[in-house]
Amino acid sequence: MSVIRRYVFPTKGAIIPRCLLMTMKPVARSMSSGVDRIDEEKITKSVFISQSKDIYTNLALEDWFYRNYDFSNHHVLLLWKNDPCVVIGRHQNPWVESNIQGLQQHGINLARRNSGGGTVYHDQGNLNLSFFTPKARYNRRYNLEIITRSLYREWGLRADINKREDIVVNGNLKVSGTAAKLGRPNAYHHCTLLVNVNKANLSMALEKKE
Repeated sequence: MSVIRRYVFPTKGAIIPRCLLMTMKPVARSMSSGVDRIDEEKITKSVFISQSKDIYTNLALEDWFYRNYDFSNHHVLLLWKNDPCVVIGRHQNPWVESNIQGLQQHGINLARRNSGGGTVYHDQGNLNLSFFTPKARYNRRYNLEIITRSLYREWGLRADINKREDIVVNGNLKVSGTAAKLGRPNAYHHCTLLVNVNKANLSMALEKKE
């Protein structure tokens, strides 16, 4: 029996339930690479907040945007949180990357995302950010700089982006990991941001059994 569930939204032409998304006002600051400033003025930027806390619903919502939305002149940032769960990368083995028995004992869901990268633990103390653009305007580092600037502007927290494009504080404490999916014509870059995660559950869930 599979330990990974999938939830799939209807395909192109479907309407996302209004109760699932909350829209914020367009972002005042640029969310693109800064290239082609003339074209930049023609691009709308929006922030959506998922109202679901279900990992399968949120991954399906992310995939729906990627497959069905036209980001040519409308770049989107999707914010979402999940109830406790473990999310593995597209090509990872869950029995190698996570503590399957521990997840089952604690009622923690397990899901596979469509992007690469490593295994992560989510709960309500973890914020997920998905940046959607056309592939031609994909810029992972610029997205991360949006986050680090916001952390400093709102809370005075100095954070850096390392060579692996993780966000770290105090030199080496990782608070955000990152992954991406590049397609035709769309792309997305998503990352986690640890805020007040349950460290005990995180350690248990990602404990690798020999």
